[in-house]
Amino acid sequence: KIGDDEYIFIDTAGIRRRGKIKDVEYYSYLRALDAIDRADVVVLLLDAEEGPTDRDAKIAGIALEKFKPIVIAVNKIDKLKSQKEWENIHRRLDLTFDFIAFAPRVFISAKEKRGLEELLKQVKDLYKQYTKRVTTGKFNRALSELMEIHQPPVYKNKIVKIYYGTQVKTKPPTFLLFSNYPEGIPKNFRRFLENRIRKEF
Repeated sequence: KIGDDEYIFIDTAGIRRRGKIKDVEYYSYLRALDAIDRADVVVLLLDAEEGPTDRDAKIAGIALEKFKPIVIAVNKIDKLKSQKEWENIHRRLDLTFDFIAFAPRVFISAKEKRGLEELLKQVKDLYKQYTKRVTTGKFNRALSELMEIHQPPVYKNKIVKIYYGTQVKTKPPTFLLFSNYPEGIPKNFRRFLENRIRKEF
């Protein structure tokens, strides 16, 4: 309990890079997947010296597929001594997590107790977004503006229209859209809508 807020942290233990996994670590990996299912917010904890790995990207991808809020926490920043080392870790984070560029990053040192307040602040903020409700009126005004910018492509020589939408649940915020030809809305346009809605709200 911190102030008026109560947090439950699930530690999944270390998950090493591919090729170094032993039986015990394989079960740690399975526990991590279970923890993602149970979590409201996923904190992906990285080692500043080792940097992000392919397995970190895979875990982040799973969290994304499950629509879980994610914050990237880079630990052991006390080990980074030079500007070059800092630039290197930022570059590697950009490359590894380009598919979740919207995820906040926090640089911490558990040893020196640095950055922990910022981490909790991000967790709290992401939870607030995860449980957010948007009124139907506000959502449809934003949706109407989006449709003016970019219409869905023509489907079988027919004009595809998205009439309106409404939020149907939280955790994660989920929106139901009504269209004359929903099967005619391709994946790339759905991603466009998802990204713009995320940015807007």
